[in-house]
Amino acid sequence: MCIYNISMNQDEFKKLVRLFDDTYPKQPKLTMAQQLMFWVSLQNYPVDSVMASFISHTNDTQIGEWKPQVPVNLTKYLQQSDVAIRTIYQSFFQHKEVTDETAISVWNKLGGNRLLKLTTYEADKKEEVFVNLYKQEKIGNNYNSLPNELKTKLIGVLKK
Repeated sequence: MCIYNISMNQDEFKKLVRLFDDTYPKQPKLTMAQQLMFWVSLQNYPVDSVMASFISHTNDTQIGEWKPQVPVNLTKYLQQSDVAIRTIYQSFFQHKEVTDETAISVWNKLGGNRLLKLTTYEADKKEEVFVNLYKQEKIGNNYNSLPNELKTKLIGVLKK
């Protein structure tokens, strides 16, 4: 089971960054470091979902007048994706086949099939841990899969 139907590609991402900048023309363009952080954080989401989160951001009465500066400005609107992660978690308990490698890895880190012996209350508590670990591992995998030259640029920006 794949959590995200269609991941955003780099061309779609570049168009999205251009849209951010064009929507807020009087504000500074996103820096390369900001673009890299957005890419690492958002690349596994479908572009339509990211676009919907951008629209939600622009409609936010507290921060919508400012261009998204950090990924959380958009990811907070993508939390509905947690439902898909929770569905994967429940699939383990329903003895359904799970093919998502990240989900399998997180499941095994949490104890694998020993989790099937938990009470409903305990399993519900572990579900939140599963969701958080899944997202952390996805982001870690995204960073690790970046080309070394981009990692070097990102680390160089962080060291400045």
